[in-house]
Amino acid sequence: MGADVDLPSFDFITDRNNLLKLLHWATNAEEYEDFRIDVELGGKTCFFTRSDETDIDVIEGFRGYGEEYHKAVAKWPKGSEGATGHHRVISIDLDGVKILLRFEIDARIEIQEDSSDSKDDVDDLVDALSSLLTSSSKAPAKTTSSFAGLTIKPSGNRAMIPQSSIIKLKTRAEHKPLNMDDVGPQIYLSQTPYLYLAKHNRGQFQPAQRILPDTEKIELQLGRLREALLDIVEVVREQAQGEGLCLICVDRKLELYKRKVGTGREVGWEIMSKFVSELPTGGRYRSWGDDA
Repeated sequence: MGADVDLPSFDFITDRNNLLKLLHWATNAEEYEDFRIDVELGGKTCFFTRSDETDIDVIEGFRGYGEEYHKAVAKWPKGSEGATGHHRVISIDLDGVKILLRFEIDARIEIQEDSSDSKDDVDDLVDALSSLLTSSSKAPAKTTSSFAGLTIKPSGNRAMIPQSSIIKLKTRAEHKPLNMDDVGPQIYLSQTPYLYLAKHNRGQFQPAQRILPDTEKIELQLGRLREALLDIVEVVREQAQGEGLCLICVDRKLELYKRKVGTGREVGWEIMSKFVSELPTGGRYRSWGDDA
């Protein structure tokens, strides 16, 4: 959204979910699942594309109160009613490893500019996070535009929502603790200053309480993630430009494979052309919407 963003300077462009999977692997986390991440190289930038077994998750039986709780305590801003979600893109720096990161947010709070109490409430955690965050909060012009087949249409009259106001909401039965080893890295990577936990007894909720993560512990975890990312990008950069690759982790063994032509989710040429000046030999790239 900003013309001054130097896209080829990033080492990785990824969804947060991919980094969390790699973090669980790098830290030998107790909660672990096998995973696959599709990978491509554009210039010196490594693209991670999330790859799940299915695109649709059929919910059977009771899965908790999280979604309904969100509907009850938050509302969509004017012009965004009925949206299926809200995602944000920021840039972060893991001690020299530059990442363009996409993630989903749950809500935001209103922060009055003239309220010293509200400002003091976020100062401590925002200060702890600020060394990682490198993106600008400068709002783009409110004009309709399009890119790669998507229409971008700003709505409402407000300026861009500041990073310091976004919230992560979690719900738990009152007898179940919140696993901060899982949630902490989520909010740290996305630079989310507010984490609220709402406990309930069979759906009867108590007032949500703000939780402060152990940033020192999280930083140690992210150090291991950084080491893993450095190893991955070194190997990926040895491959051909635009080569279809994938990271596959089974039984905690992580390996890099070449994908069969036509498999996986390729990065389109409209995007890749911002990172490489020439189409790779073989013309693997196609335009968005092409059937070939």
